[in-house]
Amino acid sequence: MRPVLFISVLSLAACAHEQRESLSVPTRAIGLDAVTFTSADGVEIQLEEAWIVLADLRLEAPATTAAKHPGHDFSGATSCELLGAWELDLLGEARELGEASCLDGELATGRVVLAAEPALVLAGTATLVDETERPFLFELDLDDEITGIPMDAVLDAATPPAGLVLSVSPATMLSFVDWASEDSDGDDLLTTADDLLGNTVPFGVVSTNSFSLTIED
Repeated sequence: MRPVLFISVLSLAACAHEQRESLSVPTRAIGLDAVTFTSADGVEIQLEEAWIVLADLRLEAPATTAAKHPGHDFSGATSCELLGAWELDLLGEARELGEASCLDGELATGRVVLAAEPALVLAGTATLVDETERPFLFELDLDDEITGIPMDAVLDAATPPAGLVLSVSPATMLSFVDWASEDSDGDDLLTTADDLLGNTVPFGVVSTNSFSLTIED
């Protein structure tokens, strides 16, 4: 059924803006961070495993003035779609996702779906400033759509871009974690079952800042 939705969305957009031309854009995804990185508060994090399942990438034109209302953030019409589901190793090489079907014009935001069991695994060791080591394993079952991923690009069918890159940042996802959190179940492993990590870890994972979209010329 998804191909029917895909065709109908872009067909409607094309009808509404008949002057817009179509183009295909090669799309890939990458992990944004190194295996080892240091948090803002000086905690050194060594990742041993980091993967995520994403689906249905869409890019949107700027919202029209008429669609904006105080206190609300509306996205514009869908200009690009790449439907499917992909398991991404954020510590590995970039993964080719396919060809996004697009209409030319300005792009302002993007969205992507997180929906799997589990949708994300982040595992490794955090070394605190006092050299205390905190092993962690965060596994999350999620059903969320990340919306409003900012981007600033213009697609021109006459000069198609080299590609579209979706980047995912484990460091940003983990930036909300208090690494001194109590090991509530006493298993010597920080998980989302401990302390407040069941709130802070998912909050970081679904943060818009954990994702970025760029066009390669």
